[in-house]
Amino acid sequence: MNTSKVGYLTLNENPWSNLLRRQVIDVISESNKLTDRDIIFISFLPFYEFVRNRQNISNLSKELKRSNIKFVPIPLPFPIPIYSIKEGWKNNWKYDWIRMSLVIIYTVPILIIVKHIYTIGTYHCRSYPISVSTLITKYIWKDIELIFDPRSDFPEENITRGDWSRTSWSYQMWKTFEKELCIHSDYVIAISDTYVRHFKKIYPDVNVKIIPNNVNTDDFSPDQVDTLSFRKEHNICESTTIICYSGSMSENLWNNPDEYGCAIEKLLQLELELKFLFLIPAKSNTLLQSTLENYDISDGDYLIKNPDFDQVPTMLSYADLGIYILDNNSIRIGTKFVEYCSVGLPTVVNQNVKGAAEIIRKHDLGAEISIEFNSTGKYCPDRELSNIHSDRIHDLISNKSEIAQNCQDFAEENFDTSVVAGKYVEIY
Repeated sequence: MNTSKVGYLTLNENPWSNLLRRQVIDVISESNKLTDRDIIFISFLPFYEFVRNRQNISNLSKELKRSNIKFVPIPLPFPIPIYSIKEGWKNNWKYDWIRMSLVIIYTVPILIIVKHIYTIGTYHCRSYPISVSTLITKYIWKDIELIFDPRSDFPEENITRGDWSRTSWSYQMWKTFEKELCIHSDYVIAISDTYVRHFKKIYPDVNVKIIPNNVNTDDFSPDQVDTLSFRKEHNICESTTIICYSGSMSENLWNNPDEYGCAIEKLLQLELELKFLFLIPAKSNTLLQSTLENYDISDGDYLIKNPDFDQVPTMLSYADLGIYILDNNSIRIGTKFVEYCSVGLPTVVNQNVKGAAEIIRKHDLGAEISIEFNSTGKYCPDRELSNIHSDRIHDLISNKSEIAQNCQDFAEENFDTSVVAGKYVEIY
């Protein structure tokens, strides 16, 4: 048995955020209960976070200590926050070839020091950037075990975000790094079969283990809520199907409102009784409202709520279906799909959400539709959904209770935090 410690590494991500609390803190806390190896959580944070969020850092350190996990926050001299009147302070850091060189120069010596201080033998790296630094450290010390745990197809994701193009130096750099990580990592974590195929296409002999996104199924379970009162309060007929979107929403990025404006336009053409519920940050309300207005979607067709994170499961329980649409191809599953599934919401996805769409097809967890968004000309296609896709939506609504149970069972068996933590422990 390897008696050295496991170092879980993050870079430039706030571990007290809702996303990392679910995907990192909950998982390592559960993993620590199941393994004899000590876990050290090492988080590289921008220097100003040690002032702005010193209380969060202190609270997290105490919380993890109660779980017998040591928290080691390490200051980064970058990125420098930028202030604008429109967006306020923003941490805008693109991992292009210049900035990534700074990351490597700064973090590799620290990783070497950390290895000796805490006798770390296994580095579990969340995301591409910190994995590259750890890979370079592994070149120096061959006995280091590297677990490369990407949550997205990072090089392609940055093309979608507009950070670089396929012909840019930065993209070519990241594809080179990606191949090296596939070759030299002891394990590469794939969150779905679509990721397995992605990595095997890069390096056929890559050692891949499928560990999906996690969700606390006890928290994200169908609440016994007074659905009739909610519907009465918002003048929603009992026969109306409520379709819910939950998550962030930003212009010209993943989860942009145009994707949903177009999708809603197509779904409303099916002449079903539908109401769309959006659970989004308050700062996105105006953007969403103006976009839906551009698609001639009336106020009566949708409802916007801004719940705190702990209120999201209850709000999801008011809905009948979930929805997840992307205008660019992605191999991702998406945290929102995992949460929908746990709450028992059959999900409508389009063909671009490849990871979720594949799982939905295989396990009868919702319906896949096809919307071909245009990169030039009119963004939203004029044609209606095909008869096949229309029938899928009708069948989904007719059988939503049965499919809802499929979703809950699948989430408990595959996405629950304790299940995911156990899979990590197997490779520790």
